[in-house]
Amino acid sequence: MGKVRQPRLTHSMRPEPRSTRATAVLAGWAGDETTARRLLLHDDAPTRAAALGALERLQALTAQDLLEAYRDRSPEVRRRAVRISAAWEDPSTIPTSLLDDADTTVAEEAAFVLGERVDAGDAEVTALCEMARHHDDALCREAA
Repeated sequence: MGKVRQPRLTHSMRPEPRSTRATAVLAGWAGDETTARRLLLHDDAPTRAAALGALERLQALTAQDLLEAYRDRSPEVRRRAVRISAAWEDPSTIPTSLLDDADTTVAEEAAFVLGERVDAGDAEVTALCEMARHHDDALCREAA
């Protein structure tokens, strides 16, 4: 029998270095708050969203972290912040201004989370009613 030849790996077959998103996720499982906080400032939106999740897992996420995430330039990060805030006890951590977010997926998520609150205040209920009546997107109206 002849020698078995090992195939040569082409560039597309080589394992890639760990992504920053994966690093953020692993930081949450490894108890590495420093790395998770550093990655909240990363240029990559999926990395910032994963860093939020890592801080939540570490129980190190602050209201200030959420407030900054609600203003993030990426809808993915804003959506993740809203989803995370659903578990928070204080409904005021979700600004009703997110119901008017330019990205309808963020507005829909905010409506769903605010609408599930049994302790929502008058301002939240009024904003949800307005959204249910007047929003351009049918899913947003339904979520409200």
